[in-house]
Amino acid sequence: MEPAPADFHDVTRMRQRSVYGLYSTISLGVTGTSMSGFTQLSEEDRWALAFYVASLATPTDVTQKGAAIFAAGGKTLPFVNLRDLAAFTENEVRSSHGEDASMVFAWLRQNPGKAKIAAESPLAFTGRHLDESLAAYRAGDISLAQRLAVTGYLEGFELVEASLDASDRALRQDIETQMTAYRNLLRAGAPITEAERQATLVHTLLASAADKLDGSRLSPTAALVSAFFIIVREGLEALLVVAAIVAFLVKAERREALPFIHIGWMSALGLGALTWFVASYVIAVSGAGREVTEGIWALAASAILLYVGFWLHDKSHAERWKAFVGRHLTHALTRGTLWALTGVSFLAVYREAFETVLFYQALWQQAEGARGSVLIGFGLGGGTLAILAWLIFRFGLRLPIGPFFAASSVLLALLGVMFAGHGVAALQEAGWLPLDPVNFFQVPALGMYANQQALWLQGILLAAVTAGFAWGYARRRPETIPRNETR
Repeated sequence: MEPAPADFHDVTRMRQRSVYGLYSTISLGVTGTSMSGFTQLSEEDRWALAFYVASLATPTDVTQKGAAIFAAGGKTLPFVNLRDLAAFTENEVRSSHGEDASMVFAWLRQNPGKAKIAAESPLAFTGRHLDESLAAYRAGDISLAQRLAVTGYLEGFELVEASLDASDRALRQDIETQMTAYRNLLRAGAPITEAERQATLVHTLLASAADKLDGSRLSPTAALVSAFFIIVREGLEALLVVAAIVAFLVKAERREALPFIHIGWMSALGLGALTWFVASYVIAVSGAGREVTEGIWALAASAILLYVGFWLHDKSHAERWKAFVGRHLTHALTRGTLWALTGVSFLAVYREAFETVLFYQALWQQAEGARGSVLIGFGLGGGTLAILAWLIFRFGLRLPIGPFFAASSVLLALLGVMFAGHGVAALQEAGWLPLDPVNFFQVPALGMYANQQALWLQGILLAAVTAGFAWGYARRRPETIPRNETR
Protein backbone atom coordinates (compact mmCIF):
# COMPACT_ATOMS: atom_id res chain seq x y z
CA MET A 1 0.00 0.00 0.00
CA GLU A 2 1.33 3.42 -0.98
CA PRO A 3 2.11 5.13 1.25
CA ALA A 4 2.62 2.45 3.88
CA PRO A 5 0.32 2.62 6.94
CA ALA A 6 1.72 4.11 10.15
CA ASP A 7 3.21 1.73 12.72
CA PHE A 8 1.13 2.24 15.87
CA HIS A 9 3.62 0.16 17.87
CA ASP A 10 6.41 2.69 17.21
CA VAL A 11 7.04 4.07 20.72
CA THR A 12 8.84 7.22 19.53
CA ARG A 13 6.11 8.07 17.06
CA MET A 14 3.18 7.42 19.38
CA ARG A 15 4.65 9.52 22.20
CA GLN A 16 4.27 12.48 19.82
CA ARG A 17 0.61 11.83 19.05
CA SER A 18 -2.38 12.97 21.06
CA VAL A 19 -5.61 11.03 21.36
CA TYR A 20 -7.43 14.00 19.88
CA GLY A 21 -5.11 13.94 16.85
CA LEU A 22 -5.86 10.26 16.36
CA TYR A 23 -9.59 10.91 16.76
CA SER A 24 -9.43 13.58 14.05
CA THR A 25 -7.59 11.24 11.71
CA ILE A 26 -10.14 8.47 12.31
CA SER A 27 -12.99 10.91 11.73
CA LEU A 28 -11.64 12.75 8.69
CA GLY A 29 -9.20 10.33 7.09
CA VAL A 30 -5.88 11.32 5.47
CA THR A 31 -5.92 13.32 2.26
CA GLY A 32 -3.99 11.72 -0.61
CA THR A 33 -4.12 8.20 0.82
CA SER A 34 -6.59 5.33 0.87
CA MET A 35 -7.36 6.19 4.51
CA SER A 36 -10.91 7.58 4.50
CA GLY A 37 -12.85 8.95 7.45
CA PHE A 38 -14.87 6.49 9.53
CA THR A 39 -17.94 8.71 9.81
CA GLN A 40 -20.14 5.60 9.84
CA LEU A 41 -18.92 5.01 13.41
CA SER A 42 -20.55 6.91 16.23
CA GLU A 43 -18.58 9.65 17.96
CA GLU A 44 -18.29 7.47 21.06
CA ASP A 45 -16.88 4.57 19.03
CA ARG A 46 -14.34 6.84 17.31
CA TRP A 47 -13.10 8.13 20.67
CA ALA A 48 -12.84 4.57 22.00
CA LEU A 49 -10.84 3.54 18.92
CA ALA A 50 -8.55 6.58 19.30
CA PHE A 51 -7.76 5.71 22.94
CA TYR A 52 -7.12 2.08 21.96
CA VAL A 53 -4.71 3.03 19.17
CA ALA A 54 -2.91 5.50 21.47
CA SER A 55 -2.15 2.73 23.94
CA LEU A 56 -0.76 0.14 21.49
CA ALA A 57 2.87 1.27 21.75
CA THR A 58 2.98 1.52 25.56
CA PRO A 59 5.16 -1.23 27.14
CA THR A 60 3.52 -3.35 29.85
CA ASP A 61 6.08 -2.40 32.53
CA VAL A 62 5.39 1.30 31.93
CA THR A 63 1.64 0.88 32.44
CA GLN A 64 2.19 -1.22 35.56
CA LYS A 65 4.40 1.48 37.10
CA GLY A 66 1.91 4.14 36.04
CA ALA A 67 -0.94 2.27 37.76
CA ALA A 68 1.07 1.99 40.98
CA ILE A 69 1.99 5.70 40.98
CA PHE A 70 -1.65 6.64 40.29
CA ALA A 71 -2.87 4.51 43.20
CA ALA A 72 -0.22 6.00 45.51
CA GLY A 73 -1.32 9.60 44.93
CA GLY A 74 -1.10 10.29 41.23
CA LYS A 75 -4.79 11.20 41.17
CA THR A 76 -3.84 14.78 42.05
CA LEU A 77 -1.75 15.34 38.91
CA PRO A 78 -3.16 18.29 36.88
CA PHE A 79 -3.75 16.31 33.68
CA VAL A 80 -5.87 13.58 35.29
CA ASN A 81 -9.04 14.47 33.37
CA LEU A 82 -10.45 13.39 30.04
CA ARG A 83 -9.98 16.75 28.35
CA ASP A 84 -6.21 16.92 28.99
CA LEU A 85 -5.83 13.19 28.50
CA ALA A 86 -7.12 13.64 24.95
CA ALA A 87 -5.33 16.92 24.18
CA PHE A 88 -1.75 16.31 25.42
CA THR A 89 0.95 14.02 24.09
CA GLU A 90 3.09 11.80 26.30
CA ASN A 91 6.17 13.85 25.43
CA GLU A 92 4.44 17.06 26.56
CA VAL A 93 3.52 15.50 29.90
CA ARG A 94 7.08 14.19 30.40
CA SER A 95 8.54 17.62 29.63
CA SER A 96 6.20 19.42 32.04
CA HIS A 97 5.78 16.93 34.89
CA GLY A 98 8.56 14.32 34.68
CA GLU A 99 8.99 10.63 33.93
CA ASP A 100 6.68 9.30 36.64
CA ALA A 101 3.87 11.55 35.46
CA SER A 102 4.33 10.35 31.88
CA MET A 103 3.89 6.73 33.05
CA VAL A 104 0.66 7.69 34.84
CA PHE A 105 -0.43 9.42 31.64
CA ALA A 106 0.34 6.31 29.56
CA TRP A 107 -1.65 4.10 31.97
CA LEU A 108 -4.62 6.48 31.94
CA ARG A 109 -4.76 6.38 28.15
CA GLN A 110 -5.33 2.64 28.52
CA ASN A 111 -7.88 3.25 31.29
CA PRO A 112 -9.64 6.53 30.42
CA GLY A 113 -12.54 5.60 32.69
CA LYS A 114 -10.27 6.38 35.68
CA ALA A 115 -9.83 10.00 34.59
CA LYS A 116 -11.96 12.79 35.92
CA ILE A 117 -14.45 14.39 33.59
CA ALA A 118 -13.41 18.02 33.24
CA ALA A 119 -16.21 20.24 32.04
CA GLU A 120 -15.38 22.05 28.82
CA SER A 121 -16.54 25.65 28.72
CA PRO A 122 -19.06 26.48 25.97
CA LEU A 123 -16.59 28.84 24.27
CA ALA A 124 -13.83 26.21 24.32
CA PHE A 125 -16.33 23.75 22.83
CA THR A 126 -17.09 26.21 20.03
CA GLY A 127 -13.41 26.80 19.33
CA ARG A 128 -12.65 23.07 19.22
CA HIS A 129 -15.49 22.39 16.79
CA LEU A 130 -14.38 25.32 14.65
CA ASP A 131 -10.95 23.69 14.34
CA GLU A 132 -12.53 20.33 13.53
CA SER A 133 -14.77 21.99 10.94
CA LEU A 134 -11.78 23.61 9.27
CA ALA A 135 -9.91 20.30 9.24
CA ALA A 136 -12.89 18.61 7.59
CA TYR A 137 -13.06 21.39 5.01
CA ARG A 138 -9.37 20.96 4.21
CA ALA A 139 -10.04 17.24 3.73
CA GLY A 140 -12.80 18.06 1.24
CA ASP A 141 -15.74 16.96 3.41
CA ILE A 142 -17.90 20.08 3.15
CA SER A 143 -20.98 18.44 4.65
CA LEU A 144 -19.11 17.38 7.80
CA ALA A 145 -17.47 20.81 8.04
CA GLN A 146 -20.87 22.48 7.99
CA ARG A 147 -22.31 20.11 10.61
CA LEU A 148 -19.36 20.72 12.92
CA ALA A 149 -19.71 24.49 12.51
CA VAL A 150 -23.42 24.30 13.35
CA THR A 151 -22.76 22.07 16.37
CA GLY A 152 -20.04 24.39 17.64
CA TYR A 153 -22.42 27.33 17.57
CA LEU A 154 -25.55 25.65 18.95
CA GLU A 155 -23.93 23.45 21.60
CA GLY A 156 -21.38 26.03 22.65
CA PHE A 157 -21.68 29.72 21.93
CA GLU A 158 -25.46 29.89 22.04
CA LEU A 159 -25.38 28.75 25.67
CA VAL A 160 -23.50 31.90 26.71
CA GLU A 161 -25.33 34.39 24.49
CA ALA A 162 -27.54 35.69 27.30
CA SER A 163 -24.55 36.02 29.61
CA LEU A 164 -22.47 37.83 27.00
CA ASP A 165 -25.39 40.15 26.24
CA ALA A 166 -25.24 41.34 29.83
CA SER A 167 -21.59 42.46 29.45
CA ASP A 168 -21.05 43.20 25.74
CA ARG A 169 -24.03 42.94 23.40
CA ALA A 170 -22.09 44.28 20.41
CA LEU A 171 -19.47 41.53 20.78
CA ARG A 172 -22.17 38.87 20.93
CA GLN A 173 -23.73 40.18 17.72
CA ASP A 174 -20.32 40.36 16.01
CA ILE A 175 -19.55 36.73 16.89
CA GLU A 176 -22.92 35.61 15.53
CA THR A 177 -22.32 37.54 12.32
CA GLN A 178 -18.80 36.18 11.79
CA MET A 179 -19.78 32.58 12.55
CA THR A 180 -22.60 32.89 10.03
CA ALA A 181 -20.09 34.29 7.52
CA TYR A 182 -17.83 31.27 8.14
CA ARG A 183 -20.70 28.85 7.47
CA ASN A 184 -21.62 30.71 4.29
CA LEU A 185 -18.01 30.41 3.06
CA LEU A 186 -18.22 26.64 3.57
CA ARG A 187 -21.56 26.47 1.77
CA ALA A 188 -20.19 28.49 -1.16
CA GLY A 189 -17.08 26.31 -1.46
CA ALA A 190 -14.71 29.23 -0.83
CA PRO A 191 -10.92 28.75 -1.06
CA ILE A 192 -9.26 27.22 1.99
CA THR A 193 -7.33 30.42 2.70
CA GLU A 194 -10.58 32.42 3.03
CA ALA A 195 -12.09 29.87 5.41
CA GLU A 196 -8.89 29.88 7.47
CA ARG A 197 -8.89 33.69 7.73
CA GLN A 198 -12.52 33.69 8.82
CA ALA A 199 -11.91 30.93 11.38
CA THR A 200 -8.98 32.93 12.80
CA LEU A 201 -11.24 35.98 13.15
CA VAL A 202 -13.87 33.92 14.98
CA HIS A 203 -11.21 32.51 17.34
CA THR A 204 -10.08 36.06 18.14
CA LEU A 205 -13.64 37.11 18.95
CA LEU A 206 -14.22 34.00 21.07
CA ALA A 207 -11.07 34.84 23.07
CA SER A 208 -12.47 38.32 23.69
CA ALA A 209 -15.76 36.79 24.83
CA ALA A 210 -13.90 34.47 27.21
CA ASP A 211 -12.17 37.50 28.75
CA LYS A 212 -15.51 39.27 29.15
CA LEU A 213 -17.09 36.26 30.83
CA ASP A 214 -14.00 35.44 32.90
CA GLY A 215 -13.87 31.84 31.78
CA SER A 216 -16.97 29.76 32.41
CA ARG A 217 -18.21 31.51 35.57
CA LEU A 218 -20.46 34.52 35.83
CA SER A 219 -20.41 37.39 38.29
CA PRO A 220 -23.50 37.70 40.51
CA THR A 221 -24.58 40.81 38.61
CA ALA A 222 -24.23 39.17 35.19
CA ALA A 223 -26.08 36.07 36.45
CA LEU A 224 -28.95 38.19 37.80
CA VAL A 225 -29.28 40.28 34.64
CA SER A 226 -29.10 37.20 32.40
CA ALA A 227 -31.76 35.36 34.43
CA PHE A 228 -34.03 38.42 34.41
CA PHE A 229 -33.88 39.01 30.66
CA ILE A 230 -34.23 35.33 29.74
CA ILE A 231 -37.59 34.98 31.48
CA VAL A 232 -38.87 38.39 30.36
CA ARG A 233 -37.76 37.97 26.75
CA GLU A 234 -39.09 34.44 26.39
CA GLY A 235 -42.22 34.96 28.45
CA LEU A 236 -43.46 38.22 26.94
CA GLU A 237 -44.39 36.71 23.57
CA ALA A 238 -46.37 33.91 25.20
CA LEU A 239 -48.02 36.38 27.59
CA LEU A 240 -49.23 38.60 24.75
CA VAL A 241 -50.78 35.66 22.91
CA VAL A 242 -52.54 34.13 25.92
CA ALA A 243 -53.64 37.50 27.30
CA ALA A 244 -55.19 38.47 23.97
CA ILE A 245 -57.14 35.20 23.79
CA VAL A 246 -58.34 35.39 27.39
CA ALA A 247 -59.33 39.04 27.01
CA PHE A 248 -61.24 38.17 23.85
CA LEU A 249 -63.30 35.51 25.61
CA VAL A 250 -63.99 37.77 28.58
CA LYS A 251 -65.05 40.57 26.23
CA ALA A 252 -67.31 38.16 24.39
CA GLU A 253 -68.90 37.11 27.71
CA ARG A 254 -67.79 33.53 27.14
CA ARG A 255 -65.99 32.96 30.43
CA GLU A 256 -67.08 29.31 30.41
CA ALA A 257 -64.59 28.79 27.56
CA LEU A 258 -61.63 30.06 29.62
CA PRO A 259 -60.83 26.61 31.11
CA PHE A 260 -59.91 25.38 27.62
CA ILE A 261 -57.38 28.19 27.24
CA HIS A 262 -56.01 27.55 30.72
CA ILE A 263 -55.67 23.86 29.87
CA GLY A 264 -53.57 24.90 26.87
CA TRP A 265 -51.03 27.08 28.66
CA MET A 266 -50.93 24.97 31.84
CA SER A 267 -50.27 21.84 29.75
CA ALA A 268 -47.46 23.71 28.02
CA LEU A 269 -45.88 24.63 31.36
CA GLY A 270 -46.24 21.04 32.56
CA LEU A 271 -44.59 19.75 29.39
CA GLY A 272 -41.89 22.38 29.86
CA ALA A 273 -41.17 21.00 33.34
CA LEU A 274 -41.03 17.50 31.85
CA THR A 275 -38.63 18.81 29.20
CA TRP A 276 -36.37 20.14 31.96
CA PHE A 277 -36.38 16.75 33.71
CA VAL A 278 -35.66 14.83 30.50
CA ALA A 279 -32.92 17.25 29.42
CA SER A 280 -31.32 17.10 32.88
CA TYR A 281 -31.56 13.43 33.80
CA VAL A 282 -32.57 11.29 30.80
CA ILE A 283 -31.11 12.51 27.51
CA ALA A 284 -29.03 15.44 26.31
CA VAL A 285 -31.06 17.64 23.97
CA SER A 286 -28.75 18.63 21.13
CA GLY A 287 -28.52 22.20 19.94
CA ALA A 288 -29.70 21.24 16.46
CA GLY A 289 -32.64 19.31 17.92
CA ARG A 290 -33.55 22.30 20.05
CA GLU A 291 -33.50 24.71 17.11
CA VAL A 292 -35.43 22.39 14.80
CA THR A 293 -38.12 21.89 17.44
CA GLU A 294 -38.34 25.62 18.10
CA GLY A 295 -38.43 26.40 14.38
CA ILE A 296 -41.22 23.95 13.53
CA TRP A 297 -43.31 24.94 16.53
CA ALA A 298 -42.81 28.65 15.83
CA LEU A 299 -44.00 28.24 12.24
CA ALA A 300 -47.02 26.19 13.43
CA ALA A 301 -47.86 28.87 16.00
CA SER A 302 -47.45 31.53 13.30
CA ALA A 303 -50.01 29.83 11.07
CA ILE A 304 -52.56 29.54 13.90
CA LEU A 305 -51.97 33.12 15.05
CA LEU A 306 -52.59 34.44 11.56
CA TYR A 307 -55.79 32.39 11.31
CA VAL A 308 -57.06 33.65 14.67
CA GLY A 309 -56.04 37.21 13.79
CA PHE A 310 -58.09 37.14 10.58
CA TRP A 311 -61.01 35.56 12.44
CA LEU A 312 -61.00 38.29 15.10
CA HIS A 313 -60.62 41.03 12.50
CA ASP A 314 -63.72 39.78 10.72
CA LYS A 315 -65.66 40.41 13.96
CA SER A 316 -64.24 43.85 14.73
CA HIS A 317 -67.23 45.74 13.32
CA ALA A 318 -69.66 46.36 16.19
CA GLU A 319 -72.82 45.52 14.24
CA ARG A 320 -71.34 42.36 12.78
CA TRP A 321 -70.13 41.36 16.24
CA LYS A 322 -73.61 41.74 17.73
CA ALA A 323 -75.08 39.57 14.99
CA PHE A 324 -72.31 37.03 15.46
CA VAL A 325 -72.85 36.86 19.23
CA GLY A 326 -76.58 36.56 18.77
CA ARG A 327 -76.56 33.76 16.23
CA HIS A 328 -73.18 32.08 15.71
CA LEU A 329 -70.74 32.42 18.63
CA THR A 330 -71.61 29.22 20.47
CA HIS A 331 -71.66 27.17 17.28
CA ALA A 332 -68.39 28.59 15.95
CA LEU A 333 -66.46 28.15 19.19
CA THR A 334 -67.73 24.62 19.65
CA ARG A 335 -66.86 23.51 16.12
CA GLY A 336 -63.26 24.57 15.91
CA THR A 337 -62.31 28.08 16.83
CA LEU A 338 -62.18 27.27 20.52
CA TRP A 339 -59.73 24.42 19.93
CA ALA A 340 -57.70 26.67 17.64
CA LEU A 341 -57.47 29.21 20.46
CA THR A 342 -56.54 26.43 22.90
CA GLY A 343 -53.91 25.12 20.51
CA VAL A 344 -52.28 28.49 19.98
CA SER A 345 -52.11 29.10 23.74
CA PHE A 346 -50.34 25.74 24.10
CA LEU A 347 -47.95 26.28 21.19
CA ALA A 348 -47.07 29.84 22.15
CA VAL A 349 -46.29 28.93 25.76
CA TYR A 350 -44.50 25.62 25.13
CA ARG A 351 -42.22 27.09 22.48
CA GLU A 352 -41.03 29.66 24.99
CA ALA A 353 -40.94 27.17 27.88
CA PHE A 354 -38.83 24.76 25.83
CA GLU A 355 -36.27 27.43 25.00
CA THR A 356 -36.33 28.91 28.52
CA VAL A 357 -35.66 25.55 30.18
CA LEU A 358 -32.56 24.91 28.09
CA PHE A 359 -31.21 28.45 28.51
CA TYR A 360 -31.64 28.34 32.30
CA GLN A 361 -30.04 24.90 32.40
CA ALA A 362 -26.93 26.35 30.72
CA LEU A 363 -27.01 29.49 32.89
CA TRP A 364 -27.23 27.41 36.08
CA GLN A 365 -24.11 25.48 35.12
CA GLN A 366 -22.16 28.67 34.36
CA ALA A 367 -23.28 30.51 37.50
CA GLU A 368 -21.57 28.31 40.07
CA GLY A 369 -21.12 30.50 43.12
CA ALA A 370 -23.78 32.96 41.92
CA ARG A 371 -26.84 30.74 41.71
CA GLY A 372 -28.67 32.81 44.28
CA SER A 373 -28.49 35.69 41.81
CA VAL A 374 -30.03 33.46 39.11
CA LEU A 375 -33.00 32.76 41.39
CA ILE A 376 -33.37 36.47 42.21
CA GLY A 377 -33.24 37.40 38.53
CA PHE A 378 -35.81 34.73 37.71
CA GLY A 379 -38.10 36.02 40.48
CA LEU A 380 -37.79 39.64 39.33
CA GLY A 381 -38.47 38.63 35.73
CA GLY A 382 -41.52 36.61 36.73
CA GLY A 383 -42.80 39.58 38.76
CA THR A 384 -42.32 41.87 35.77
CA LEU A 385 -44.37 39.53 33.59
CA ALA A 386 -47.14 39.45 36.21
CA ILE A 387 -47.28 43.27 36.24
CA LEU A 388 -47.43 43.39 32.44
CA ALA A 389 -50.26 40.83 32.45
CA TRP A 390 -52.21 42.93 34.96
CA LEU A 391 -51.77 46.06 32.84
CA ILE A 392 -52.90 44.26 29.68
CA PHE A 393 -56.09 42.95 31.31
CA ARG A 394 -56.89 46.13 33.21
CA PHE A 395 -56.64 48.50 30.27
CA GLY A 396 -57.39 46.13 27.39
CA LEU A 397 -60.82 45.15 28.68
CA ARG A 398 -61.91 48.80 28.93
CA LEU A 399 -61.78 49.28 25.17
CA PRO A 400 -65.05 49.18 23.16
CA ILE A 401 -65.71 45.97 21.28
CA GLY A 402 -64.77 47.26 17.83
CA PRO A 403 -61.41 48.84 18.74
CA PHE A 404 -60.61 45.95 21.09
CA PHE A 405 -61.06 43.29 18.43
CA ALA A 406 -59.32 45.41 15.81
CA ALA A 407 -56.33 45.90 18.11
CA SER A 408 -56.32 42.21 19.12
CA SER A 409 -56.48 41.03 15.51
CA VAL A 410 -53.59 43.30 14.49
CA LEU A 411 -51.54 42.18 17.52
CA LEU A 412 -52.08 38.48 16.83
CA ALA A 413 -51.32 38.90 13.12
CA LEU A 414 -48.10 40.78 13.89
CA LEU A 415 -47.14 38.10 16.42
CA GLY A 416 -47.75 35.52 13.68
CA VAL A 417 -45.35 37.39 11.38
CA MET A 418 -42.84 37.66 14.24
CA PHE A 419 -43.09 33.94 15.02
CA ALA A 420 -42.47 33.18 11.35
CA GLY A 421 -39.20 35.11 11.58
CA HIS A 422 -38.22 33.18 14.70
CA GLY A 423 -39.06 29.89 12.98
CA VAL A 424 -36.94 30.62 9.93
CA ALA A 425 -34.03 31.82 12.09
CA ALA A 426 -34.15 28.68 14.24
CA LEU A 427 -34.10 26.39 11.19
CA GLN A 428 -31.22 28.42 9.75
CA GLU A 429 -29.22 28.01 12.95
CA ALA A 430 -29.86 24.27 12.81
CA GLY A 431 -28.54 24.21 9.23
CA TRP A 432 -31.90 23.23 7.72
CA LEU A 433 -32.28 26.43 5.71
CA PRO A 434 -29.68 28.59 3.93
CA LEU A 435 -28.85 31.99 5.41
CA ASP A 436 -28.01 34.86 3.08
CA PRO A 437 -27.32 38.08 5.07
CA VAL A 438 -28.50 41.44 3.76
CA ASN A 439 -27.59 44.98 4.73
CA PHE A 440 -30.67 45.63 6.86
CA PHE A 441 -31.30 46.36 10.52
CA GLN A 442 -32.42 43.48 12.70
CA VAL A 443 -34.31 43.22 15.98
CA PRO A 444 -34.26 39.52 17.00
CA ALA A 445 -36.57 40.19 19.95
CA LEU A 446 -39.24 41.22 17.41
CA GLY A 447 -38.49 38.36 15.02
CA MET A 448 -36.65 40.60 12.53
CA TYR A 449 -33.47 39.05 11.13
CA ALA A 450 -31.26 40.58 8.45
CA ASN A 451 -31.30 37.75 5.96
CA GLN A 452 -33.12 37.17 2.68
CA GLN A 453 -35.08 34.08 3.68
CA ALA A 454 -36.67 35.49 6.83
CA LEU A 455 -37.39 38.92 5.33
CA TRP A 456 -38.96 37.49 2.18
CA LEU A 457 -41.30 35.24 4.17
CA GLN A 458 -42.27 38.05 6.53
CA GLY A 459 -42.77 40.44 3.63
CA ILE A 460 -45.14 37.98 1.94
CA LEU A 461 -47.05 37.44 5.19
CA LEU A 462 -47.31 41.18 5.87
CA ALA A 463 -48.65 41.72 2.35
CA ALA A 464 -51.19 38.94 2.87
CA VAL A 465 -52.25 40.38 6.24
CA THR A 466 -52.62 43.88 4.77
CA ALA A 467 -54.63 42.61 1.80
CA GLY A 468 -56.79 40.39 4.00
CA PHE A 469 -57.60 43.16 6.45
CA ALA A 470 -58.35 45.60 3.61
CA TRP A 471 -60.69 43.07 2.03
CA GLY A 472 -62.38 42.55 5.39
CA TYR A 473 -62.95 46.28 5.81
CA ALA A 474 -64.37 46.52 2.30
CA ARG A 475 -66.90 43.75 2.75
CA ARG A 476 -67.97 45.01 6.18
CA ARG A 477 -69.31 48.31 4.87
CA PRO A 478 -72.68 49.13 6.51
CA GLU A 479 -74.66 48.56 3.34
CA THR A 480 -73.29 45.03 2.98
CA ILE A 481 -74.58 43.83 6.36
CA PRO A 482 -77.85 41.91 5.95
CA ARG A 483 -80.75 43.50 7.77
CA ASN A 484 -81.72 40.29 9.54
CA GLU A 485 -78.21 40.10 11.12
CA THR A 486 -78.55 43.49 12.81
CA ARG A 487 -81.83 42.76 14.53
